[in-house]
Amino acid sequence: MHDELELIEGMKFDRGYISPYFINTSKGAKVEYEKALVLLSEKKISNVQDIVPALELANKHRRPLVIIAEDVDGEALTTLVEEVTITKDDTLLLRGKGDPAEIEKRIEQIADEIEQSTSEYEKEKFNERLAKLSKGVAMLKVGGASEVEVNEKKDRVTDALCATRAAVEEGIVPGGGVALLRSLKCLDSFKAPNDNQQLGVNIVRKAVREPISAIAPNDNQQLGVNIVRKAVREPISAIVKNAGIEPATIVEKILSNSKASYGYDAMNDKFVDMCDTIIFYSCPVSPHFSLQILSNSKASYGYDAMNDKFVDMFEAGIIDPTKVIRTALQDAAGVASLLATTECVVSELPKEEPAPGMGGGMGGMGGMGGGMY
Repeated sequence: MHDELELIEGMKFDRGYISPYFINTSKGAKVEYEKALVLLSEKKISNVQDIVPALELANKHRRPLVIIAEDVDGEALTTLVEEVTITKDDTLLLRGKGDPAEIEKRIEQIADEIEQSTSEYEKEKFNERLAKLSKGVAMLKVGGASEVEVNEKKDRVTDALCATRAAVEEGIVPGGGVALLRSLKCLDSFKAPNDNQQLGVNIVRKAVREPISAIAPNDNQQLGVNIVRKAVREPISAIVKNAGIEPATIVEKILSNSKASYGYDAMNDKFVDMCDTIIFYSCPVSPHFSLQILSNSKASYGYDAMNDKFVDMFEAGIIDPTKVIRTALQDAAGVASLLATTECVVSELPKEEPAPGMGGGMGGMGGMGGGMY
């Protein structure tokens, strides 16, 4: 029923048992050993004679033998591990007894490979390997009263994990939609190298500050303005609306504050420093709310919809990963540019589900045709 977090010194990788006949537990379809010997091989083992020495050693010490073969780095036979758990899809080695000096040496080698690598895929895999060697394994056990509740919690945990990884990678910015609005101010001093880019800058910059008609000389530009204007306002507007509060006054107050992380905590109905509160938001607020935030000179000034007040978003802990905001802006700009230069966009119409019809008579009540089942 309760959630549990367990931190264990160990390593997990995405390979399971080769045959279900190895299962030795009645619950969970798992293979579990304690104080097992581990044989690592860089090649496929096809001849039993290749592993006879390891089998004899395991038999001599009366220890289980776990064989990990093909595409695995390491020496032929490692030292003792306290516990091994193998499922159909993965293997978990816990509380290993390896040489700390050798482990540290391997960690340094992987760190050097990360610095030298130019491939994002390789860096990702190296970082995963580095984390497994240096950080151990964190097991978060999600509990709940029903399967639906557990699955919903698991989705939240997955989202939080992805957001945390993004924050570690590129840092954080004020949350609650404040960062998106503040990003427009940097365009004021930007000088585009050509007229086409300057037009794009003007569209983005003026969309929040001026009426749409003042910046769109033709229909194509009008379309781009509408796209950008709606996109940058939507996150912060929804937060306030979802809290049941009128966005107009909230936006004006945030915009009048010069602190970047100042915002409004809708849950607690108060203004706070969003980063101090450490609240992550991804909810959609109105144009008036956006204007209030931008009129404030404090970059972190924003609205805490949870507490219904304006705050410094950093101090309140209401933050977003920089990577999330950056990619959102890049993707939005790409889509807006595409739509602005496209003559026609095809979209599917939502299907109308037919209303459920009324059935015949009720069982056991003859003569009531046209009634409900």
